[in-house]
Parts: sequence; C-alpha cells; structure tokens
Amino acid sequence: MSHISAPRGPANNRIEIGASWRRCLCGLVLATALTLLFAVLLLEYDRGQNHFASIGFAFLMVVYALSAMTSVWYLVWAPAAIITVSPAGVRDVRISRDIIPWQSIERITTAPSHKWQRSVVLVLDKEFASTADLRLTAKVGRALNCLLGIEGTVISHHLLDVSADDLFKLLKKQFPYRPNANGAPSTERPPGREPVPTAIVLAKQPGTERRSRARFVGLRGSRENKE
Repeated sequence: MSHISAPRGPANNRIEIGASWRRCLCGLVLATALTLLFAVLLLEYDRGQNHFASIGFAFLMVVYALSAMTSVWYLVWAPAAIITVSPAGVRDVRISRDIIPWQSIERITTAPSHKWQRSVVLVLDKEFASTADLRLTAKVGRALNCLLGIEGTVISHHLLDVSADDLFKLLKKQFPYRPNANGAPSTERPPGREPVPTAIVLAKQPGTERRSRARFVGLRGSRENKE
C-alpha cells in the first residue's frame, strides 16, 4: 500500500514521497543474488573460452551490481523525501537540486504503455531544460530517453512508496489542464496561464477542508473520508 506524508493545513500543501524499505530490501536481495549468479556463470564460461557469453554475463553482473548499490543508497543515504510536490512545483532529488516550477512543465505523460513498467514523464520547457541545474544522471537519462523515443524526464517510482498511477494522478491534481477538442481532459499547460494549486482552492470552501485534502492527495482518499 502506498504511503505519502502530507503536512496538514491549507497553508502548507506539500506532499512528500519517500522510499519503501520493503521494496528496497527485496530489490537488494534479488540484485545481490543475480550478481553472484552471473559472476559464477562468468567464471565458468570464461574457463571454457566462450568469450561472447563471458561478455554478456559480465555486463549483466555489472548491471545488477549497480542495482544493488542503488537499493543500498535508498536504504542508507537517501533523504526522507525523494519527491516533493507543492504548489510551487515538483522536486525530485534524483533529477534536480531545485524545484521544477509548474510554469516550466509543458505536459505530464506516462511511458511506456505497459502498466507493469510504466513511469511518469515530465516534458520540460526547452529553455528551462537547457538552463536548469539538472544532475548528471538526469541529463544522461534524458539522452537515453530520446534514443528510446521518450520525450522528457522520467520520474521513476521504482523503490518508492508509491505506484506510477498514484504518482501520475497526484501530479495531475496540481498541474492545471484544459479540455481537448473532444472534451477530454489534457495535461497540457494553457499558454500564459499560471498553475492554480488545487488543494488551496478547495480548502477555501468552508467545512470541506478534510475532504478536499483527501481529494488533493489522491491516495487513501476513501479511507480518510470515512474517518
């Protein structure tokens, strides 16, 4: 079950998403086991002078070793809030040291289409993307995404305490969107329009602050409304 910490009060509508220690621990155990497996296979095939197989096993061993190190980073050194969503914008410590303002986001999408490996994608304004202080991993990721046909910066939900669908719904709650020609909602930002924090607007309605916050979070809403 996803867990998101949301400070109470309409003056501080900020939502923080952290790592899931269960997912990190499972990822660490699985990645370590696969690293050892491919290391053993590398030694066996290297003795048989099968260089093509040895290269493949060595590559897989390095990939899963890096995956294990990533799980350790999430468990030991990662901050409590990996992703912070606020009326000012989105901050992902893995992408940028600063907040990405809503004004600099052109649209929010998901990619690829397969649900089990879906990720949220932020399509940033080109001017902002060229001048923003993005981390090296984010810049490399953007270049690789272009090769795969994915436009934008991927916000990975893996090892976090939230699903891709919940994260996408949460961002759409804050991101202003306009209807398409057929009347369906779109996450494209209207030109010249400043983002309107949904939570703040809803909180102004008297007697609906608790229900509004649950709709704004988009997670565990039905359970909170019943309380």
